Amino acid sequence: DSADDVATLLTEFVLEAETDAESVISDSSWKVHRETSYLKDDGSVEGVKEPQPNYRLSEYNVYYDARLSIGDWKAVDYDDSSWANATELGVVPDKPWCNLHKRPIPFLKDFGLKDYNNSKDYEGYTTTKEEVLDLYLDYNAQLTPYIKLKTDTAGLKIDMRTDNYADPAGNGLTTKNAYVTVAGEQEFEGLSWFPGEHVYYTIPAGITILSLKYRESGYNSEFVGYFRCDDEFFNKLWTQSERTLYVTMRDNFMDCPDRERAQWWGDVTNEMLEFMYCLDDKAYMLYEKGLHTKMGYADTLNTTRLRTVCPSYNDNTELPMQELAGVCGMWEYYLYTGNMEALKAIYPYASKYVLYSWLWYMADNGFVNRYTGTWDWPDWGRFPDMVPLENAWYCRALVALRKMAEILGAEKDFEEIDKRYASIKKNYRKFWTERGYKSAEQDDPDDRCNAIALLAGIVPEENIKTTLNVLNTTMNSSPYMEKYVLDALCEYSNMKDIQARIKMRYHDMTDSELAYSTLWEFWDKTKGTKNHAWSGGPLITMSKYMAGIRPLTPGYKTYLIEPRMGSLNKIEARVPAVIGNITVSLEKDCEKFFRMDVTAPEGGKATLSIPCCKFADTADITINGIKVIENGVEVGKVDGIEFASRDKSRYNFVTDGGNWQIVATKH
Repeated sequence: DSADDVATLLTEFVLEAETDAESVISDSSWKVHRETSYLKDDGSVEGVKEPQPNYRLSEYNVYYDARLSIGDWKAVDYDDSSWANATELGVVPDKPWCNLHKRPIPFLKDFGLKDYNNSKDYEGYTTTKEEVLDLYLDYNAQLTPYIKLKTDTAGLKIDMRTDNYADPAGNGLTTKNAYVTVAGEQEFEGLSWFPGEHVYYTIPAGITILSLKYRESGYNSEFVGYFRCDDEFFNKLWTQSERTLYVTMRDNFMDCPDRERAQWWGDVTNEMLEFMYCLDDKAYMLYEKGLHTKMGYADTLNTTRLRTVCPSYNDNTELPMQELAGVCGMWEYYLYTGNMEALKAIYPYASKYVLYSWLWYMADNGFVNRYTGTWDWPDWGRFPDMVPLENAWYCRALVALRKMAEILGAEKDFEEIDKRYASIKKNYRKFWTERGYKSAEQDDPDDRCNAIALLAGIVPEENIKTTLNVLNTTMNSSPYMEKYVLDALCEYSNMKDIQARIKMRYHDMTDSELAYSTLWEFWDKTKGTKNHAWSGGPLITMSKYMAGIRPLTPGYKTYLIEPRMGSLNKIEARVPAVIGNITVSLEKDCEKFFRMDVTAPEGGKATLSIPCCKFADTADITINGIKVIENGVEVGKVDGIEFASRDKSRYNFVTDGGNWQIVATKH
């Protein structure tokens, strides 16, 4: 906490850089000196006491007093003769530099200094009283603020913070910057990033503004995927989901960039599947870094107890239902990427957690033991039906574990997985009522447990219709679990009904009066942060089900393009699959025609499923202008693509890749 401690900390780094011209190595010839302009704003500096970031953040406010500056130490003619020499602590790989690890993710992306949308409004502007200037961006971003100014007065304090500074629900503050002037022309950029789409500069009287800018930074991954359609509601919601995902990525996935920046695994699992549809493969590295962090912080003394928040030293939080969702996500990550090394690494932890620990065991009633972990939390939504939801999640995790075990040849786990799954599936009927699945203590069936039961495959055929009715009429889930309700509906229900639910649930988040560029933690904007990527489930629904692009076998070795457009008549989509970009352009009139333009990359076998709506029996279909189906009967072929089957109103074609235009019309 002392100035000496800070100076010591600043020397504790190692640098070895080789170029064609020279080697740069940190040693005792380096000079060190404390930058005295950076001060604490917690009351330890006389006359300065500011609110601090909430306890969840390790980041800090920046308070910079230019009157105490050590000068432009980067200048060639700077006199550093009074600076101390660095102390050499050791040579790599000796202590203290043992066990260095290669950085597993790219360095952060620096977008450079950029103008706000209204920067020009304040160039040359001189304040005659204290003013709060509202500078705004097109979207919420991770940023640092910049100001260039001139003044005749030293000691004027400028405050910089964003519209995300305070959690709307009062759950804590994020960081802010303060700058204290010298006389003359000067510039300052804060070094502690914060999120927002509005930056508020509190400027005292007597300052002439020369320039106001910001520097956006973020995880170094590019937006590659997209989804566009003829309904602006879905276009806006997809863009909001994409933006929220990006603003919750940096050195790790985080639940929000303002209140805590912690890597909660339920959030990570949703975010992982979202990035599969919009970001390039550098995003894979961030998820894999999270997996390795999770493995590193697993409690393996008596069992493998997986941590829901990691890294974490003091708060070893485990939310069991988030961990079960995370096991499902581990399988989905392999399904989308085909990354065998990641699967091999994580499987021992997942299998020990689910199957071979005292945490989860089968009770005498045929269900899994009620396990609450350190926080018995399923979702922020209303009326969670805990016991049936927990058992449904456990079954779904068993399904994912079985698939992983089959890939890895872990036959020793088959019997235990199958035995537990069969027991819960058999006994789950105890929760059945004529209105859907629910426990005796619950007044009404809950959408979440009914959705997960469907996804886990434990709902018998005769109960599916009633279970779907629960999902179509019940809205207890928060935006986090809404993703899974949508997944279940997409497996069984009509897309028009699903689109209607999305519009009802997300109306406020997209409404012009209430909307923000990112999605909220809760349905109510006032109850949590405005930056929660766990709310982006509809992005997956749009790309995976409305555009219809999804892998069937790991790594997109086989995949499906099965559009379910519902109320939409036009869709354009691109999915950055591990084998290459898959693009589709879709247009339909249910009474007359359907058109699909598709680019299918080589490296995977694609099934193209063509919906013929109300004219399937009499459809004419051409591929690249050549008729292959006439009046519902195959009449021709095109090299590189084959007619495979007809399934009710759909005609299915298979290709190893290529550019295809498929047009179906009424005969």
